[in-house]
Amino acid sequence: MQRWREIETLSRALSMPADHSIPPSWLLGKNGKPLKSVVFHQLAPQKRYTAATLNTWCPRTALHAVSSTTEEFWRSHAPNAAVKFWRKARHPQRALTIREGSTVSISSRAETSTRLSGSSSVGGEAVHFVRVQTIGTIDGDVYLACLAWREPETEPSVLGQPVVVRRDAAAGVTLVRAERVRRMAFVLPCGNKDFMFSKRSGFNFESG
Repeated sequence: MQRWREIETLSRALSMPADHSIPPSWLLGKNGKPLKSVVFHQLAPQKRYTAATLNTWCPRTALHAVSSTTEEFWRSHAPNAAVKFWRKARHPQRALTIREGSTVSISSRAETSTRLSGSSSVGGEAVHFVRVQTIGTIDGDVYLACLAWREPETEPSVLGQPVVVRRDAAAGVTLVRAERVRRMAFVLPCGNKDFMFSKRSGFNFESG
């Protein structure tokens, strides 16, 4: 915003060179011809977010059709609520964008027994990674249908290195509020293995 204000001030000065003691030679190009005036931008009232809006995930691009299995899963968790499906969701303050197939870390209770990839405790809460299967809203609140990533017991993780993971199909798909999302990660298939790159392994993602 400060840069825009500086450009606006400079533009006004260049539009009245005589009033601001600007030599005419400064306004000539390399070929000796006068520089053209171009409208670079226009200042306008900025949209202001309330504290509640800054902490709310915003769905983007509606999905008009999903599989019957997906719809049944969501309806079973919210039988009497208005359910809509979306291609992605964005957090206005944290600049995070999630889509179907994104890998994110979510907060959970510390007593979670399943050993999940990247599990850790941050500020008294356990955090683990999941793959987003579907994004939806229930009465306007954004929820994610997720499948957990699990770290094989035979291949322990090494700090600063990608983590070998696999989908924890036994745990099944769970429905979580988008507010529980903490960070983004990226899972890259390589041969018969999946490697997870996260902030713990030196990679910080803002979109997935």
